[in-house]
Amino acid sequence: MSDISWVEVAKELMARGESAPEVLVLALCWYGVGEEGRQGGGYPRAMAAVAKALGRDTGDVEREVIARTAKRAGAARAVRRVLNLRQALESIPAVGSVREFGPAEPEFHAEMARNYAMYLGVPLPEPEVSRQWVRLFQELGAHGVVDIDALFVLARFWRVALTAGEVAEALDEEDAYVTVAEVLGVDPAQLRSESVDRLASVSLLSGPNPVEGALHAEGVLAKLPGVLSVERMAGRFPPVVIAKRLLDGRTPLAPWEQFSEEPGSLRWRMGPGEAYMGMWLGFWRSLEDEERAAYLLEHSPTSKWKVWLKRIEAISER
Repeated sequence: MSDISWVEVAKELMARGESAPEVLVLALCWYGVGEEGRQGGGYPRAMAAVAKALGRDTGDVEREVIARTAKRAGAARAVRRVLNLRQALESIPAVGSVREFGPAEPEFHAEMARNYAMYLGVPLPEPEVSRQWVRLFQELGAHGVVDIDALFVLARFWRVALTAGEVAEALDEEDAYVTVAEVLGVDPAQLRSESVDRLASVSLLSGPNPVEGALHAEGVLAKLPGVLSVERMAGRFPPVVIAKRLLDGRTPLAPWEQFSEEPGSLRWRMGPGEAYMGMWLGFWRSLEDEERAAYLLEHSPTSKWKVWLKRIEAISER
């Protein structure tokens, strides 16, 4: 690895046409290049390097990067541009090989920006309406797709590429609510309150489910004029559970199905096992007794896991 500084890397990328502060910062954090790449660099170091390369105040750059990436849609746009920078980085003579560090998930980078905003005491962006999703919701309504909660789930976890070159990115929760409220002409706070209650009361055993409604809407979306592709935000770990369902409509695997270790294993206290268990416990605690019984018929536990389930139920009742 070379000893080129991050300031020099940022200037080289600017000379190759990329000058957006958020893209430069993510690129420096993401790709292992230069002196700072060896040291792990980090968000503050990347902010300072980009500010110096741009000839701007570091605080101004920090606020701009946070404003543009603290939401999932903005982070997704930045991530796509960063992914396209690898060739540009490798063309810089002093850089040499390029390695990637960290996940490409927009949620990860949005969370990083939000945490940094809290550290700096910088306010986060206000909720905003997605005009792309407003147009898509209006088109869906014309085709009979009007379920409010299904529209909310769709905007939260689906990404739609349009032939005009626009992209309706998956939205943060508050942005999804204000966007649906804009289409319906209702108060966002009231919509949110009512929707949260409905999502919490969805039955695993009977009745409509908003995830199933979103899956139906996905099929309708894909056939609309001007829609290039429709992508469900799958592949995340642990997987998303909303209204007691995964985004493909199924229930999540039980811990004893996801990993082979027994309940007392360190597997469940660190890394992927801990993350999965946290997701699954949230799902389990959302179920009524009849739903739990039905779930266990489909996902039968071993004797040790049955004992473990009794323990966590006893803890929950305290």
